[in-house]
Order: sequence, then C-alpha cells, then structure tokens
Amino acid sequence: MNKNVLIVGIGGRTGAMFAEELKEAGNIFGVGLDREIDLIEEKKIVISRNGESKIYVVNAVRSWEFKNLAAEIAPDFIFITAKNPVGEAVKYYYRNFKNIQKYPVLVLSQNGLSAANDAREALKEVLGSEAEKVKIIRLSLFNPIGANLSDDGIFSINYSVPVQLCYGVHSGGEDASDLREILLKTKVESEEVAPKDTRNMEYTKLFMNLIGMASAVRSKSVKEGFNDQETFVQEINVLREYAKVVKRGGGKFLNFTNYPYPLGLMAWAVVSLPLPVWSLFKSQVAGLVGSKRNDKPKDIGEIDYYNGEVVKLAKFLGESVPVNEKVLQQGRAVLKKGQAG
Repeated sequence: MNKNVLIVGIGGRTGAMFAEELKEAGNIFGVGLDREIDLIEEKKIVISRNGESKIYVVNAVRSWEFKNLAAEIAPDFIFITAKNPVGEAVKYYYRNFKNIQKYPVLVLSQNGLSAANDAREALKEVLGSEAEKVKIIRLSLFNPIGANLSDDGIFSINYSVPVQLCYGVHSGGEDASDLREILLKTKVESEEVAPKDTRNMEYTKLFMNLIGMASAVRSKSVKEGFNDQETFVQEINVLREYAKVVKRGGGKFLNFTNYPYPLGLMAWAVVSLPLPVWSLFKSQVAGLVGSKRNDKPKDIGEIDYYNGEVVKLAKFLGESVPVNEKVLQQGRAVLKKGQAG
C-alpha cells in the first residue's frame, strides 16, 4: 500500500525535486504559498532533469487550506523543504495532529546543524509530551539544485539524476526503515546511517557546504577562489577550524559510498597536511566542487547556517574560530548591501 507523503514547500527547488523523484513510490501531496501554487496552476514551473524539461505537475494545496487536507489524507510523512529556520513551519503543520495514534514522520532536508533540534522544540510547543512520539529523520542532499526565472515568468528548476542523498534518524525512533521503504521504490541513490551517526552525517554535509563560502563572499566561484592564493588560504582555514571544533565536540566525518570523493578522508587531510601540500591538489578539489555548480559562486543566503553554525558550535565548546567569524561577517555585509540596494 502506497504511503501518503506531504511535501511542504512544493513550489521551491527542493520540494519540487522530491515531488518529482518520489511520485512513483507514494501518494504525493504538496503544500505551498499562494504565489507557488499560482505558478504551478499556471504551468509556469518547469522541471529540468539532466537537461530534459517538462511542465511541473503535482497535487498541491495552499498552506491556509492545510487543515482540511491533513484530516482527509492522514499523511505518513511530512517533508519540510522550506529554508531554515524550520520551527514556525513545524508548529504550523503539526498543530493539526494533536493526540492521534500515529504521528507523521518528519523529514528535514535543511542545511546546517540546527534544523532537527529546532523542530523538536517546536513540536514540544504544540504537542507537549506527545512530541516524543514524532520520529524526526534528517536528510542530506548531495546534488545541487539550480533555479532560474526567465523574463517571461517561467521558473525553471534543474538538477541531475540520479539524486544522491544520505539520511538517518535524529530522534523518536531507532531506524529509518519506513523512509527506506519509499526510497527503494525510486531511482534515488540513498545511504542510511545509524542513529548514532546522524549527527556525524550533519557534520559531514556541513563540511561539504563550507567549501566555496570564503570564495562566494568575494563573489568568486570555487575555481576562481582556489586560484587566488589569499582566498585559497582562507578556504582551507575555514575547514581546518571547523574540523578541529567537530573533533573537540566528539564528532567525526563520514565517507559516503554514493558521493564522488571521501569527505572523511578530505577532512583529515585538511587538518593534517600543510598548506604547500594542499596547494598541489587545489585545482582538483575546485574542479570537483565547481563542476557541480557550473563554476558559479555559491549562494550565501544561508551563511548563518554554514559558517554561522561553525561559530555557534565553537562558542558552545569554548573554542575560537576567527576565520569563520570573518567569512560570516563578510557574507552578512554582502547580504545587507544587497537588501539596501
């Protein structure tokens, strides 16, 4: 029997990707803002997978109509794909599920380290002691998802297939077999980690996300940044600070079987190898990371959940991460200037 999967943020990049890739594995329903649903109904969102494009079609409902939908379909899963922070979204949707026998599994795909803890606190606010019955699964996507709005109002969402990801239970359960059952019906290449390694999975994904941020705050692509000595040194020191903080907190980095290079080994190399040695490999690393983003600068819109997470973790542990603090302030300044302009 197919599961009912509810995707919040159905008109965004990640939400649309999941709706497209999971449609053969379950009954997919989407929730979105009015402007997102309008675009879907007007057939103005296009999905492009490996260069092949088609109009995006999905069963969608406006967020303010959600209460009726929740009662009608009794979702088995709720994927919240909206950007950080997630707390308000979790409260808005889970307030409709008080005192029921089985709560929908909450799947979070956000970047950074805060999403699951923020969600758990939000659940406590609306469900009280029942919040502990909600299983939270953290999911890390490896594929970048691009988007472009054309002059004629067409919103194009593009990504490569197969989609590659890793997932694990954060709290509320012992395994993610329910999500595994769905993913096995798709062409998604997925890897499940044990609950004890879910936090390490998050650490590892953030390591990957940090590559290119020092370049991006200077409006450089990864390749451009790594070819500039000053930016390159800053890139490596961002990663070194982060790796040391993770180790200080008892965490570690994982090597994923479905990712093109071993992030755990790379993290070890960042800390262990001197800069002159690292310089020998910088073009290869820049090529691997940059090619997945068409050599464009990374988006700094969520820098608080990239370098900002490093700063927050370091402060919690009583450590200093001056390079990450500098990149964070540079990024915030760029964003503030953009908003003012």
